Amino acid sequence: MIGTGLALCTRHFERACASVLLGLHGPVHVVNGARSNLAFGATFPDGHGVFWDAARLRREWAAGPVFLISVVGPDHSVVRDLAPVHRLVEAGGRRLDTNAAAAAARGGAGGRDR
Repeated sequence: MIGTGLALCTRHFERACASVLLGLHGPVHVVNGARSNLAFGATFPDGHGVFWDAARLRREWAAGPVFLISVVGPDHSVVRDLAPVHRLVEAGGRRLDTNAAAAAARGGAGGRDR
């Protein structure tokens, strides 16, 4: 498990690194997924809370610990509108960011704050 809190992934995530979801123990939400090939799932009643827009992400980011997995570059990602952002790791074009300072302190060498 990457930590406590919400785990989120951006809409491009499912194509590039969906296997990481196998190691997560908790709720996973998709940010802006209603505009991707996951959009069909967003139309079902139980998909309502799974798919978040950027405004919902900003509200949740301010409310408590959140982890965001993304393959979108920081200049184009929803992460550019969030603060604080602690980069836990970046490798292979993938990034794991959090708003949780405690998790960032445990994140090791890859941690980069902004």
